[in-house]
Amino acid sequence: GVRNRAAIVGWLAVVCEQTGRQLEAREFRGRAKELERRARRLQRRARPITISHEINLPAGSNNAAVVRQSTTLKFGGEGLPLDQLPEALAGLGTPALGKPAEATGVARNAPCPCGSGRKFKRCCGKDRAGDYT
Repeated sequence: GVRNRAAIVGWLAVVCEQTGRQLEAREFRGRAKELERRARRLQRRARPITISHEINLPAGSNNAAVVRQSTTLKFGGEGLPLDQLPEALAGLGTPALGKPAEATGVARNAPCPCGSGRKFKRCCGKDRAGDYT
């Protein structure tokens, strides 16, 4: 959807005035004011981005190696504005991964060259069984 509907309706009012359609211009200006009031109400009600991390061990499990982690993002108002997307992704703590690394010259148990911090065999090399140098 369009984020700044009031500005678009305002421009339509200007176009109507310039073409001599005063009645439509008045209607568009009224609609623009309604949209601006609605946007202000939504901004007051909007909650900031909330990021919560949760780590759960399965019930009855003595094996600490089995861990489930979930991350939840909640956005207030009408959703996440695009200018806040980098901040939200940074808050998740997940590294931005590059394109998959090539298998040439990378040992099976070496760190993956894409920068994920995982072993190559568990990251970019997982689909290339037996193709290691």
